Amino acid sequence: MLKGMSTEMILEPSATYWTSDDLARLGFSRSVVTARTLNLAYPDPAGRGPFCRLDVEANVQAAPGVYGWVVDREVAYIGMSRALRQIVHGAGMSRANNDYTYMAPSKVVQASSPRVFVNGRLNAAIQAGIDITWWWLMLSTEQEALRTEARLLRTLPPWNKRQPR
Repeated sequence: MLKGMSTEMILEPSATYWTSDDLARLGFSRSVVTARTLNLAYPDPAGRGPFCRLDVEANVQAAPGVYGWVVDREVAYIGMSRALRQIVHGAGMSRANNDYTYMAPSKVVQASSPRVFVNGRLNAAIQAGIDITWWWLMLSTEQEALRTEARLLRTLPPWNKRQPR
């Protein structure tokens, strides 16, 4: 549950897109992102790379929730997970293909994967010297996480291609 706020009460963003200030107001937790390796060049017919390997300082549980990748204080991507920990610590859970922080060459060939697209964009932003953070909000149930994601996606961030079904 949002800290002191019902998910029904999510307001509009303070700017054109959601910002890190908005996420903080909604009770999200902020995590520092650091680059371990940049410019991993894998064969990528869709041109989404190069890619990166990231470390995210997040003490997050394998619980349902909503997360956002924030680039220079603006939310660039919003997603929902049944297990938030997988999003940034999937490799440590033997779930590396569900992790945004590393792209294996075998993952890059999956044309429909948002993780490949987002990882390539994160690499480009870090290369340009732009600050990246990962924000997350643990919720009680998967259904609550789905509803919260849908409300946040009413203002579609630039890296989200479409709203959830």
